[in-house]
Amino acid sequence: MPTLVRLLTITSLSASLAVASGVPAGASAGALPADVAVSTPQVQELDLSGVDVEELRELPPQAPLPAEDVAPEALASSGVSGQPAAEPDAGPGTGAEPDAGPGAGGEPSAEPGADQPEEDARRSGGRSATDAATDAATDGATPSATPGDAPVAAAVPTTPPAVLTPELEVEPFSVFGVSWDVTDDLEDVVVRYRLRSDGRWSDWEAVGASDVAPDADGAEGGAPSRGASDAVVAPDADGIQVWADAERGTVAGLKVVLIDPGPDPAANATGAALRTAVAAPGIVTRAQWGADESLVTCSPDYSRDVRAAAVHHTASSNSYSAADVPGILRGILAYHTRPESGGGRGWCDIGYNFLVDKWGRVFEGRSGGMDRPVVGVHTGGFNSRTFGVAAIGEYGSTTAPVAMTEAISQVIAWKFAVHRISASASVTLVSGGGASKYPAGTAVTFPTVFGHRDAQYTSCPGQTLYAALGAIRNRVAVLADGTVAASPFGSWDSVDARGGAVTVSGWAAEPGSTAPVSVRVDVGGTTRTVVADLHRPDVGAAHPGEGPLHGFRVRVPAPNGRHAVCVTALNVGPGHDVNLGCTWSQVQNATPVGSLDAVTTTATAVAVRGWAFDPDTSDPVRVHVYLDGAPVRSITADGSRPDVAQAFGVGPNHGFAGSVRTTPGVHQVCLYLINVPEGHNPQLACRTVQVGHPPVGALDAVVTTPSTIGVRGWAFDRDTTDPVRVHVYVDGSPVRSLRADGSRPDVARAHGVGERHGFSGTVPATAGRHEVCLYLIDVPTGPNPLLGCRTVTVRNAPPVGAWDALEGTAGDVSVRGWGFDPDTTAPIRVHVYVDGSPVRSLTADRSRPDVARVHGVGDRHGFSGTVAAPPGRHEVCLYLIDVPGGPNPSLGCRVTTVG
Repeated sequence: MPTLVRLLTITSLSASLAVASGVPAGASAGALPADVAVSTPQVQELDLSGVDVEELRELPPQAPLPAEDVAPEALASSGVSGQPAAEPDAGPGTGAEPDAGPGAGGEPSAEPGADQPEEDARRSGGRSATDAATDAATDGATPSATPGDAPVAAAVPTTPPAVLTPELEVEPFSVFGVSWDVTDDLEDVVVRYRLRSDGRWSDWEAVGASDVAPDADGAEGGAPSRGASDAVVAPDADGIQVWADAERGTVAGLKVVLIDPGPDPAANATGAALRTAVAAPGIVTRAQWGADESLVTCSPDYSRDVRAAAVHHTASSNSYSAADVPGILRGILAYHTRPESGGGRGWCDIGYNFLVDKWGRVFEGRSGGMDRPVVGVHTGGFNSRTFGVAAIGEYGSTTAPVAMTEAISQVIAWKFAVHRISASASVTLVSGGGASKYPAGTAVTFPTVFGHRDAQYTSCPGQTLYAALGAIRNRVAVLADGTVAASPFGSWDSVDARGGAVTVSGWAAEPGSTAPVSVRVDVGGTTRTVVADLHRPDVGAAHPGEGPLHGFRVRVPAPNGRHAVCVTALNVGPGHDVNLGCTWSQVQNATPVGSLDAVTTTATAVAVRGWAFDPDTSDPVRVHVYLDGAPVRSITADGSRPDVAQAFGVGPNHGFAGSVRTTPGVHQVCLYLINVPEGHNPQLACRTVQVGHPPVGALDAVVTTPSTIGVRGWAFDRDTTDPVRVHVYVDGSPVRSLRADGSRPDVARAHGVGERHGFSGTVPATAGRHEVCLYLIDVPTGPNPLLGCRTVTVRNAPPVGAWDALEGTAGDVSVRGWGFDPDTTAPIRVHVYVDGSPVRSLTADRSRPDVARVHGVGDRHGFSGTVAAPPGRHEVCLYLIDVPGGPNPSLGCRVTTVG
């Protein structure tokens, strides 16, 4: 098979970042700088395929993979058991029912060592899991590989492997990883490698496929598209030879990524490394070891709580120096975050939460907050609700140094204090499937400190470190269990994000105390602390020793967007502050809504009218008015609008109206709704208007009666749809205001302004010549133009009639006749005077058919009546009273004698 080797130099994953940190305590073996400038990892990507036949005969016996098998007694002593669960564990605090109480962890769901699943899919040193299990049974349950066992010898392969490279001289590197295409028929890939350092080639070593993957339901979930090894530490190597094969199928698309992390950061200042609370070592922060944060492609994923710690090793060389460690970490970060297509793992950050070197220095791994429940990628199926601590090096046959195991114990003890986990307890977790050896949905009981191999088919954390887990667990218990038992406990029930804030409710209590504790809620860096003293009878029922007064409800202002929400119960006794969990919450501030109903103009102003409200508040919102791009007025939308209340159910007081003065001409008016409490202020509307439209109209007719002047016409103002007023002047004086709201369909057709713009009306007037003028009243203010003037003459016809008879009798005088006024059809009055004095008023409403026949004015115009008079001679006079007013003509005078 021809040799095909392609060398591609990739210069990516670069960034520069200056960060502040400090020197870790107890890190004399290669102390780190305090404030660093991030160096750029240099990456070489080797695409490898084919076999170098010349190299084939140089192959040694196969180097086996580190042993994965675990002796039955080791499994039993680990306390790990698994069984299918009906449904995934919901975890504490997910419902209204409070958590189980002060005892963290809970009891194991099965006896230690019971119900161990078969591991028929594992491979060890090229042997099947069935063979390994058979060997274990035959040898009296002895592990397949014990500390110090020599590699299993094997003959030189007679069948060429899938990939065999020559000795490759490359640029110096300190970390490398290997990946390959995944196919349905490919099983048990083993990559053997040897490295050149200081001019000497190492012995052949082997690495298999990593079974670490993100949980399927996590932020980085999804099946990997390529198989890959874990990151392999190779300090100061400048040559590599790779030999890859599979028990079944053919390895194809092999890529080797070589990472040179660059020089250590230069110190810029001195500071203190983070010190944890429960006798923990100093923790070297990401800033101190020079993490390139530009490689991180996601926000941290959080669990609502943490239940256990998983211990790992990096399965790498143990020959690193203290000075190599920061670079090793930068290399692992670069490999973990490199896309799968480029030969990396495709994760968004380094997988482990913490890493520990052989001098006992603890390093911050995945970002997101060391005291928070950050979900890493370290134990597939169980990444959530656990944190991963990785020992840097390979501890299958090498004993982990005491400084390392003590540091592992101390960082776990601190995390257990922070999350209130007892090292002496067990915890039941539900597998998320994926890379785990337990199918999804299986409930598995672990010690709260367990090894990677307890959850997956792997030798990690190596046989010697795995054997030390009991001692580590006991040490953590000594360091933290007393603190944990005295620390507060609780749960949060709900997170509600709306209206520019996040509201968190739940409960918290101190063991054995009825006194309330304080709770701190952090939302995106903004914190609020309250006393948890609300009445919670459910808490009191579940925890009678603590009582019911332990509820809390906290509202923390937050702008729109995604925010990390963390809740901490603050310790008041000998315990420790406890992180009750973190989550992400999306604040979506509802946008205010409204309508611009009308924009009207006058000669000097623009008026707006409409309604608006914000779903996040019942208070009125503000409406900002812009004129020609400049803010000119803020209006409160608090006017009565019952129609808005009926349509939206938000109360009636959300109307707005207002005006702004401006110059005549064309203007743009825009309105904006002001968001409550803050956020995007949406534009309600923009209108282009003409300022200064005068009202228009027409005077159709001016008519007179004997006592009135009548006018008729139409008028409207384009600045409003409301009817305008028309003022009537007679002989220079205002006499009446008319409303132009009568029906005029002809005006609507001609001008498109609606039909309610007609006017008509009368004003009283005396007989004679008069000047009548009409003015249109501008809306809302401005010049009131003259509609028109007319000169008219008012003529009043005098009443007419006849005196038919006068008769004097004993003690009175009787008169009879008829009279009417051409200006009215109503009967008129007739006044009777005797000897010059008015004595009676008669109504001319008696039947006179003769008058009707002669004058055509109806027959009810006769009059008759009697007035008292003393005996003697008297003069009687009659007068017709003019309608509606004017001269009252005399019907004449007569003399009569009363007997």
